[in-house]
Parts: sequence; structure tokens; C-alpha cells
Amino acid sequence: MLLLLLFILSINIQSQNWLKVDSVFSVSGVTVKNFSAPYFIDIDNDTDPDLFLENIDNKAEFFRNNLDQLPTT
Repeated sequence: MLLLLLFILSINIQSQNWLKVDSVFSVSGVTVKNFSAPYFIDIDNDTDPDLFLENIDNKAEFFRNNLDQLPTT
């Protein structure tokens, strides 16, 4: 599963602009058991897949894909 996630993220890493959002979940966090579990879903309805990442040691994390806000060089 981790290799699949790394492969997906490495395909076009230059065009991805992920923003970690810490304020989505409650202060108590989300209890996650067993293995890491990435979920790609368009949570903000902007046609870009956002990432929810859960693992055994931490609460769930949310990364918003800001494809339209890529940094300029």
C-alpha cells in the first residue's frame, strides 16, 4: 500500500501542491488501528483529489490538493 502511494505521488510530483490541514478533526483526534490507509477523495469539490492519510501511530491527516495555487518560479 505504501509503495502504491509513493508511486502515485511520484508520477507527477512537480505539479502537485499539497497543503496539510490540521483543523479538520477534533482535538481528541481519530483513533486508527492496524496499517496505514491513504484515501484520495475530492472533499472540497474542486475536481482535484485531496488526500486523507491514516496510520497506526498518529491521528488521521488531511492534505488539500491546491493544484490551482502552484508556486511560480
